[in-house]
Amino acid sequence: MWWKRPRVWFFVLLIIAVSAAGALSWFLTEEGRQHADQWSSIIFGGTAAAAVLVTALRWLWIQDTGPAGTVTPERLAAARAVLARAQIEQWTAEEVARQIQDPWPLRVRWQVSRRARLVMASWAAVRGVPDAGEIPLEGTYDRVADVFDHPDSPRRLVVLGEPGAGKSMLVLHLTLQLLHRRGEHDPVPVLLPVAGWDPAQPLDEWIAARLATDHRLLSTVVEASGGTRRTLARELVARGMILPILDGLDEIGPSHHSRALTAISSAAGSGARFVLTSRTRAYERAVHDSTPLARTPVVELQPMTPDDAARYLTDGTDQPIPRWNPVLARLAAGDDSPLAQTLSTPLMIWLARVVYQHRDSDPGELVSAGWATSRAGIETHLLRQLVPAAYTAAVGGRPGRTPAEADRARRRLTTLARHLRREHTYDLAWWQLNEIPPGPAVQAGTILVTGVATLLALTLCIFGVFGMVDLPALYPQLGWLWGGLNAGLAVAVTTGLIRRVFESPRHPRRVRVTASRATWLLIACPVGVVAVLAGEPVAGIVGTLAAGLCAPLVSGSIHAGGDDQRGLSPAALLADDRTSAFVALATSVLLATTAWSTLGESSGEPLIDVLFFGVLWLLLPAAVVLSSAWGQFCAARAALFLCGRAPLRLMGFLGEAHDRGVLRQAGGVYQFRHNLLQDHLAARSATGSADRATP
Repeated sequence: MWWKRPRVWFFVLLIIAVSAAGALSWFLTEEGRQHADQWSSIIFGGTAAAAVLVTALRWLWIQDTGPAGTVTPERLAAARAVLARAQIEQWTAEEVARQIQDPWPLRVRWQVSRRARLVMASWAAVRGVPDAGEIPLEGTYDRVADVFDHPDSPRRLVVLGEPGAGKSMLVLHLTLQLLHRRGEHDPVPVLLPVAGWDPAQPLDEWIAARLATDHRLLSTVVEASGGTRRTLARELVARGMILPILDGLDEIGPSHHSRALTAISSAAGSGARFVLTSRTRAYERAVHDSTPLARTPVVELQPMTPDDAARYLTDGTDQPIPRWNPVLARLAAGDDSPLAQTLSTPLMIWLARVVYQHRDSDPGELVSAGWATSRAGIETHLLRQLVPAAYTAAVGGRPGRTPAEADRARRRLTTLARHLRREHTYDLAWWQLNEIPPGPAVQAGTILVTGVATLLALTLCIFGVFGMVDLPALYPQLGWLWGGLNAGLAVAVTTGLIRRVFESPRHPRRVRVTASRATWLLIACPVGVVAVLAGEPVAGIVGTLAAGLCAPLVSGSIHAGGDDQRGLSPAALLADDRTSAFVALATSVLLATTAWSTLGESSGEPLIDVLFFGVLWLLLPAAVVLSSAWGQFCAARAALFLCGRAPLRLMGFLGEAHDRGVLRQAGGVYQFRHNLLQDHLAARSATGSADRATP
């Protein structure tokens, strides 16, 4: 998007600067030489102060990490325990949501196949022993942790498979099995979809950043050996206390596959544990362009047997006999029919079960319909019918939708799928939905409002500091309290708003109650220094406390995330950011109240008072809210609703899609159940037909 390009913003700021310089020159010319000197001193003095403030804030944002804690074995053990509990909670709930155990887990099988052997180092290199023999790595879904923990295994594994072969389902189960059997000193298995990783960033740093973002405790800054300051997450990764399970190498851009393998090999070293999944062809190309991963066995998922598919479909649907008889007969024939090819992957078997779940459906069309003459035709049909079938059925506490409502849901999901395709991602993050048209136009308006409000906040900051000195003389009883409070709030709102405006990328934030030493040094203490120099130390103390305590409340300077009490989820992130926005809103309203009391009463013009009231009490709070991720999301969903592209209760819609199995949850973001489904929806035309023949 254009607003993400630094070069675009350079030219925008250049045009604004040139326009401001021209307007200023005209204004000073009109004022005449007699008043031009005074105006120049005021304007350029304020500009210089603003430049110093922005520069100081930029340094502050880099240094604003607070005091570093001490790394102790007890602290590391507690962090691992918290992370393990959060992982168990998150992925247990997701396993239930994906209906993996309903009616029973499909018997996914794997082995070191011929294709896997071609992209793997020799067994001697894998085991690190000359002339070493093979490791027995064949297994099924329920024994995946036993195979990974085999005494001869290096605790490293690459899992290959065709699209829909069950790779994500398998490693989710592996994660839970390893978590449940983890010993006190074992590394914590962490399942991480790698679609958002840029291999230019070291893998260890990316893993640590993800953990610090997703888990509050792990974002704590600690002092490592040698005096190095880094997050607790980075310390856990550096000490080998994290077992990364990296799902979806093929979801990174194809040009980055070989670089990703090199980065994984470099991060893993000679003994670090990890698991990696990928589509077979993508991994073959990556190894061809680089080299096989050292000390890492490779297995390939095998096609499902017709018997497993038949049993799953009959056990998991209403009144299977005689509805499924034509399909069962075709599967029992043992030939290489299009239907047998299609129902050889867990994804397609699950799709067939959902589409033909109920007794009034006719699975016999999988054999007799015209589109059933090819595997591509059957797969396209199942993908096309998933959303109508999922929405017209009653799921959990949600009633079945009408066909018209299901079709409307399909169109809205198509909008989201196309957005993800444009962004080249599979992560559906609610705080990035403002990039769906007409979201960019709405963002332009919010940027304008926020920019004007920032200038207003800077003005209030300047007047607030002067008011801190003048009010005690005008109001001997409580002038020192009102002046200090007004100055401190103005400084806090100004710095917090500037941080919200210029910090990128915007991410859900949570309320930060305590301020760092740098905040007190660069934001709060200067208010007190000015007051002391002006002879009002009491007002300075009030202003210092107000600025130091309220600045972190406005900026919301900590990323939201899960903790040991609550797993990470999109709804949790939304709640955190909404709370942060409301706290900042309350602080801005308090500033408007103090500013109105100190500045508004001096005006004798009703029109000026009304305008001042509108700008102060409406524009400033609106800008504080719109500069938050939640505020941007609210503006975007309102615009999408007015255009008929999304419901007003967008989070509720996403939650329902997740409950119905169309979306899955990966930490704080949603994803389509499979990227084949996302690609299929993104390729649909406005009339609902597919733009291409195959999914």
